[in-house]
Amino acid sequence: MKSAGKKSILTSLAVGLLLAGCAPGPESGGSGRDPLPEGAIEVEEGLYMIPLAAPVEGCQAYRAHAPGQMVVQVIYYRAVDGRFVTDRRDAHCP
Repeated sequence: MKSAGKKSILTSLAVGLLLAGCAPGPESGGSGRDPLPEGAIEVEEGLYMIPLAAPVEGCQAYRAHAPGQMVVQVIYYRAVDGRFVTDRRDAHCP
């Protein structure tokens, strides 16, 4: 019985290692990261603004997103000229 259990564990470990080796990486052209959320707006290379699901005080709000990097957790709004601002009074809201 011990031998059968040992074989099962080794088989599971081998299958797990094989599957882990199939993950996309830089050499395969894949980033290995989740795709950008829907509606992402590229602000500069590697920095995106992601629309929040619900408006804030009737105004579309955004959050910063940089894949693989930390960003400041602040609510952003869109100004008339298209810039992203943190002051709600500078935002272009209907």
